[in-house]
Amino acid sequence: MSPKVQPCVVREQLENLVQGHLQQLAALATEEVGLVKTGDMKLILEIDKRIENELGGKERALGALNEHRHEHGC
Repeated sequence: MSPKVQPCVVREQLENLVQGHLQQLAALATEEVGLVKTGDMKLILEIDKRIENELGGKERALGALNEHRHEHGC
């Protein structure tokens, strides 16, 4: 019987981080869709800025995940 392989905790943390950013992006996009109908440009631009920031966080997290997978082999 072969030993049970332990999951990589760092990979799981990075995957969770990417997923969290994606979930937040989806929520913000849904919120912005509703705001477009109201025509409230001030709120639309605030949400749009939050989307840009969240997208940057997702890109950094995904880059870290890809780098970890490449370097760690998991």
